[in-house]
Order: sequence, then C-alpha cells, then structure tokens
Amino acid sequence: MPNYNATISGFAVGDDLVVRRTINRSASNLPTGVVIAKAWMTVKENLSDADVDAIITKEITTVEDAGNNGHIEEDGSAQAGDANPILRFDIQAADSRLIDANHRYYDIQVKTDTGAVYTGEKGVIYGESDVTISTT
Repeated sequence: MPNYNATISGFAVGDDLVVRRTINRSASNLPTGVVIAKAWMTVKENLSDADVDAIITKEITTVEDAGNNGHIEEDGSAQAGDANPILRFDIQAADSRLIDANHRYYDIQVKTDTGAVYTGEKGVIYGESDVTISTT
C-alpha cells in the first residue's frame, strides 16, 4: 500500500525546498514495464479544496526543469531495469511561504506512458516559522 500518512517537515518557510521521492512500485500497484511520463505534487489548504484552488501545483516530466518544478530523475523504464521511479519536486521560497507553519495536505501522483494514473504518496506538509522575511 502506498504511504498515505507521510509527513514533509523540517524546513523553514520562505526557504527553497527539494522534495525527492522514490515511488515503490509494488506498494503503489505500479506495474513493471511502464514508464513514468508525468508526475504531479499538489498542496492544498483543505482536502476539500478544488484542484484549481491548490496553493502549490508542480508538474514534472523527464525533462530537467531545475529551480522551477523539478523532474523525473528515474522513469522506471525497462532500460533502467524497471527500477522504482524517483521524482524531484523543486519548491521555491515563495511557494514554501504559502505552506507556512500550518499543516497543509499534499499528494504525489504519477501518469504512465499508457495513460494510467497512480497515487504514490499523500500526507501533510508544514514548515517552521521563519525569522527573516526580506532577503533583498
């Protein structure tokens, strides 16, 4: 079973944050022989919020988008030995400020090259209150 009780914490709001996750194929029911073509990380204030009202949405592909969204570091392809996919989401300082020190809800979903969607992880994310606000 995927980790549906995950926690991302231990960062100061207003800091850049890299969220790197390995999606366990067997736990997520992700079959071998498929490639991860796209992935999303969505952060919401409330679970009932519409997707368009998410405070952060990061969409990544296998194309590097460092500093903006991140990328799929390991796509789980047969060439890679059907390894567990590795995803990297880049959260900028302005985005982490939206998370604040409050508990926000997130999930990470992947879409395969066959069009199937799987949820690899979900849980809560929160940071520690910062002291310095301005960095200019």
